[in-house]
Amino acid sequence: MINYSINIILGSLFLLAFYAKVISIKDFNLEIIDYKVVPRRLAPIAAVCVLSLELGLFFSFTLSKYYFLSNAVAICLLSIFTIFTYLKKQSKKDSSLKTCTCFGNVKLLNKYPIQRNLLLITVIIVNYSFFSTVQIKIQTKLVVMLSILLIFLIFICIYLVNKKRTTNIVIDFLANQKLNKGLAIFLDYKSDSFSEIDSILSINKQDSIVVFLSGPAWLVKGKEKKWNTRVVLVDSDFISEDFISIIKGKSIQTYNNVSLYLKYN
Repeated sequence: MINYSINIILGSLFLLAFYAKVISIKDFNLEIIDYKVVPRRLAPIAAVCVLSLELGLFFSFTLSKYYFLSNAVAICLLSIFTIFTYLKKQSKKDSSLKTCTCFGNVKLLNKYPIQRNLLLITVIIVNYSFFSTVQIKIQTKLVVMLSILLIFLIFICIYLVNKKRTTNIVIDFLANQKLNKGLAIFLDYKSDSFSEIDSILSINKQDSIVVFLSGPAWLVKGKEKKWNTRVVLVDSDFISEDFISIIKGKSIQTYNNVSLYLKYN
């Protein structure tokens, strides 16, 4: 029973990773590009491959099907992620790589990705090697799997409702600012990525960018001069996280990874 319980946990983690990437697929494509492993034009294909593997691992672990293969694929996938993250960290010497976005807004699971992946690999090996499998009826497995899917479906619905509401708020806000085209960047000066975004904006100066910055008034004035762009002071309650909106009339496209968007667009 321990073996099956661990399988359920592992399957749920892979489904959570799948969910987090799907709801921010554009950001995930940028992250793949940033690893510089595949050509930029192949990033969407690589994203689909990763998502397919994660979803497949969820079904495989929860149904205990193709057990050896699913464990091997999971170990390989986690190992690849670990190697790429380590190489990226070494090349950039970037302390921000102590976190990742593999699990969306679940910050606890995003901390220390290398150590987390190594721990998961260890759990998979121990579970496969030392805990014997128990014969469980397929009906029970299906009920468990469908229950997990139902929970995630509820979360997806909640996410879509909140996203729609947030998008409308941003559209109304931008309309009040008389912006109907260009880029609008929403930043909190306390965010982990602020220094990196600051460096990019200082080098790549664009007139079409408007920055809405949460911070002290003196900082806003200083950054407006440094970035050579319009910077507007906004209340900290308005910005819960950094994001960038591409304004196209009355519609917007949103990216959560501001630094990667500015870097590759």
